[in-house]
Amino acid sequence: MPEFSTTTQALLDAVCSNTEPDCDAQHLIAAALEALADQVVPKQQEPPESPHMGNFISHARWIQRQVLRHRILAIAAELRGQNQPSRNSN
Repeated sequence: MPEFSTTTQALLDAVCSNTEPDCDAQHLIAAALEALADQVVPKQQEPPESPHMGNFISHARWIQRQVLRHRILAIAAELRGQNQPSRNSN
């Protein structure tokens, strides 16, 4: 079994302790996280307003949302085997 980050391993352990032994927990969690990211932080190509218009707070919030989305999807990608960060990264 691949080495997962601390966060990913905790999610996997929580699901595996409550599912059938033959359940594909990694893909189940990955699908749930992808759905979560789409609901909580929908993909947005560009910030709603340019920081050059003087609305820096709106732009900063857009950046925070995109970082959150990236972090959620990174865990899903790790579970799907698309990347495998070191065990200590979150």
